[in-house]
Amino acid sequence: MTSPFCHSVGAVIKNSKGEYLMLYRLVKPIGLAMPAGHVESGEEPGDAIRREVLEETGIRVINMTRRWESIVSVGCSRGIATHIWHVFEVKSYQGEPELKEPRKHKFVRFMSPDEIRQYAARKDFDPSWSRFILKDLGIL
Repeated sequence: MTSPFCHSVGAVIKNSKGEYLMLYRLVKPIGLAMPAGHVESGEEPGDAIRREVLEETGIRVINMTRRWESIVSVGCSRGIATHIWHVFEVKSYQGEPELKEPRKHKFVRFMSPDEIRQYAARKDFDPSWSRFILKDLGIL
């Protein structure tokens, strides 16, 4: 039986130009998002986000702060509808973004707030990020 919920993590990574690290998801939920993923069994959220950011973007998280937590009801590729989100603001990192999972993502790159808002206006966004997380953080 599938669990009624799971824990998910996300990373807000901003560069020195004020741009945010974004990726375009090709699997449900499809659309623009920040690096994110599920917390695996026995894993802590902080360890999970370090793993996810490295797997998805090639960037190594050095320092971060937990920034946002909430329950969000948006389905995912695992068929789970409810997620307990743990979002971290990355304060320092090493590396440059690269497309590490081309079957899962169309691109990985830093984007200006204006570019991000254009995707949101077209509703070409992972709804967890556009309807909840980025609004609550004041990015959208």
